[in-house]
Parts: sequence; structure tokens; C-alpha cells
Amino acid sequence: MAKSKSSARPRSSGGGRKKAGKKAAKKKKAGVGRAVAAGRKPTLTGLRKRIDRLDRQILELINERAGLAHQIGQLKDAVGETIYAPGREEEVLARAVQLSQGPLSEQCIRAVFREIISGSRAIEKILRVAFLGPFYSYSHLAAIHRFGQTVEFLPVGTIGSVFEEVDRGLADYGLVPLENSTDG
Repeated sequence: MAKSKSSARPRSSGGGRKKAGKKAAKKKKAGVGRAVAAGRKPTLTGLRKRIDRLDRQILELINERAGLAHQIGQLKDAVGETIYAPGREEEVLARAVQLSQGPLSEQCIRAVFREIISGSRAIEKILRVAFLGPFYSYSHLAAIHRFGQTVEFLPVGTIGSVFEEVDRGLADYGLVPLENSTDG
């Protein structure tokens, strides 16, 4: 751990020590924003502490959002609506991209929000999605892109099998390629 400039300076005895201790505590409490404003370089420890605080706030907000999504799911269930609403999910993703003013790419913002939506949806029900091919095939990656990671993926061997899984109720949704070199 690197020493800060204040701890590298010799301390005076007596009352100066209390004063120095209070200053150090204030500096520590002030955080990185004040350090930068005062012309000091932020420290690795200070930046990491700030990230930890932000992570805690982000998690609180994600959990609050998930709670609201759960309430929406209950309302939708009461009137017989399906949990998966691709139109609404696209609206949320597009709005998140539009609101983002930071350095993260559109692809990154969409991926983060897709997973938040997928996890929130899974509170109500973990969707089962059948797709053609093995895991990590183009169809599987397309299913991840559409539904997020918090679903149960069911790989099958033929396009017909995808439809059969849905027809038999073993899958909630099926994803098939429009054109395939194996099945046409």
C-alpha cells in the first residue's frame, strides 16, 4: 500500500499531532472529488473506495428496480399477460442508450441492461428457450442476445425439434435461424 504525502511528513509533538490527525481524517472522509478539486492526485485506494461506494448504490438501485419488476410481473399475471415483452424490453434498452452520457459503448449499455432485465424477468419465471445447435453456436448466441443469460437454454438438433419443444410445452420460446446450411 502506498503511503500518502501526509503520512510521509514528520509530525510535530503535542497539539500539532491532534490537528494533523483531524486533517488526515477529513482528507480520508473527503474522498477523491475533494482531492482533485484541491489539486491533489487521487490515490488508488481512494478511487477504489469510491468505486465500492458506487457499487453498493448501484446494487441497491438494481434490487429496487427488480422489486418493481416483480410487482409488474404480478400485475401482468393477474390479467393473463406474458412475462416476456420484447417490445417493452427494446424500449428500455433504447432509452438506456439514449440516456447514457458516459464513455461506455452502446453495445455495453445494452448488454448491462439486457442482463438486468433478464434477471428481473427470472424472478417471475425462468424462461426456457429452445435453439438449434450446440451451446455457443450462432443460434445460442442469438438467444443470449435476445433473452439474456438468466434463462434455461435447450439446445436441439433440428429446426423441427425447436418447434416441437415449444409445441409440447417443454420450451417457452424457440429460436430458429431464417436460413441454415444444414436444414435449409
